[in-house]
Amino acid sequence: MKYLVEVTPTPERANQIEDKGSFGPMISYVNERYKPECLYINPTERQLFLIVDLTNDVDCAELSTWFARGTLTNAKFTPLVSPAVASKVLDNLKRAPSF
Repeated sequence: MKYLVEVTPTPERANQIEDKGSFGPMISYVNERYKPECLYINPTERQLFLIVDLTNDVDCAELSTWFARGTLTNAKFTPLVSPAVASKVLDNLKRAPSF
């Protein structure tokens, strides 16, 4: 499944990462290991945004834990679906009981 992953380290942690020169190796690792569809950086907040296809629970948990350990904050994972899948989801929800 595709996810938009947003990572925002605390300002203190971002400074530590920058001082160690670790943002470059971090981005290289993400590119090599997870092969994101796209990767963007917001330099003012030192945020990382990527769209990545995580095909199993292990990859999702690994990426989440790796970011948490490295940035001392939790990454936000937003599931992404195509319009065709969204249409199927909406059709299925019509048959689901309301509560």
